[in-house]
Amino acid sequence: MKVTRSPRAAVAACAAGAVAVMLALTGCASSGSAASSSAASSADAFSALRSKSQVNLGVASVAPSSYITPAGKLAGAEVETTLQVLSDLGIKQSKVKGTALDFNAMIPALQAKQQDLLSSSLFINSTRCGQVAFSEPIFVGTYSIITMKSKFDGSARPKTLADVKAKGLKLGLQAGGVQTTMATKAGIDESNRAILPNIRGVIDALKAGQVDAVLAVGVQIKAALTGDEKDNVVVGPVLKDAPLMGSGVAFRKDDTALRDEFNKKLAVVKKNGTFDKIMKKYSIDPAPAKTATTAELCKNPS
Repeated sequence: MKVTRSPRAAVAACAAGAVAVMLALTGCASSGSAASSSAASSADAFSALRSKSQVNLGVASVAPSSYITPAGKLAGAEVETTLQVLSDLGIKQSKVKGTALDFNAMIPALQAKQQDLLSSSLFINSTRCGQVAFSEPIFVGTYSIITMKSKFDGSARPKTLADVKAKGLKLGLQAGGVQTTMATKAGIDESNRAILPNIRGVIDALKAGQVDAVLAVGVQIKAALTGDEKDNVVVGPVLKDAPLMGSGVAFRKDDTALRDEFNKKLAVVKKNGTFDKIMKKYSIDPAPAKTATTAELCKNPS
């Protein structure tokens, strides 16, 4: 039996077929475009930052790793390394604006997108690893007991937390660090602790006799000493049972593509001699940061 269609039905059928073909093609194009966009995003994660007129970098006020000089220049071993990697990624250093932040304000500023990234001597630990995406370590330091030369003679000078506890000494600790956990583990009573705001604060408290000793990263203390402090403040030996502490660039938790591209360039900088040159400029041994990993440091207690 022969079936005939009206002209209107034939037109409708043709239109429906055309729409179906267009939808199929559009679907394929959309899928291909999405895949292409995803690949481009992965391969060029920093394109959005490169297009910005200004890249905001949150920094600390902690020499020798992260600070701003009195003249307003970004400085420090971690910051210079960060600027080098950003330059290798096509972001001119002249576009980077540094803002000094207190430690407790750093992660909130990053999460609120007030800062694009942090290069701030923010030590990597288990809590912070749940809040931001860290690059591989750039600055790695170890803890020591710090005292005034005039306070102790010879063998009476405390060199470990066990010594501090045994002598019933008042111990200065920087706020927001792992030092409190270390002091608790060592059995030092809270009544024999003083929580101080920053590196400068612990040095001043030590000089004023408000504390007998300080637990701090030795290289940071040495870098902060001025004038006759260099002769009168004693940085003890590295604590053998202290955790290895390290910091790297912090990105927002969902900016892992940025973090991964940064890590690739950072690895090159660590291998080609640039990293060693920057670290030695600030009297820092580059070796620990070449072997420590973020995965390892993320296990540190907060």
